[in-house]
Amino acid sequence: MYERASFTATIEHLAQMLSWLRERFFKGGVDAKTSRRMELASEEVLVNIIHHAYPERSARVEIEVTIGEKRLEIAIRDWGDPFDPLSQPLPEHLDAGIEEREVGGLGIYLMRQIVDEASYQREGSMNLLKMIKHFSRRM
Repeated sequence: MYERASFTATIEHLAQMLSWLRERFFKGGVDAKTSRRMELASEEVLVNIIHHAYPERSARVEIEVTIGEKRLEIAIRDWGDPFDPLSQPLPEHLDAGIEEREVGGLGIYLMRQIVDEASYQREGSMNLLKMIKHFSRRM
């Protein structure tokens, strides 16, 4: 199964994007645990795009979902400022208490912990992030 959709990249449209993803996961027979985890990883990426790729304007984000027998792939495209989330260093002091931690920085780390594979490329004016999760089909 393959589907693609385009959304306005604003925080007001985030719920619509996540709902669209949930529907694709359900339609594609993805188990509930994998669905929740991949929705969370996608949310972290989408929030970063909304807040950082288009800091002074709203634009669009494109989401593709491909579900096969043994893997789920999500590709997210934006046309904002260049940003490779996979090149970012791991956050420091992961074991520190909430009072000692700086705000932010955990979203990319969380996404990297959830997915099995991730890749980033800049194609002209477009950022493309792909996230892959392998699973065993239990339908």
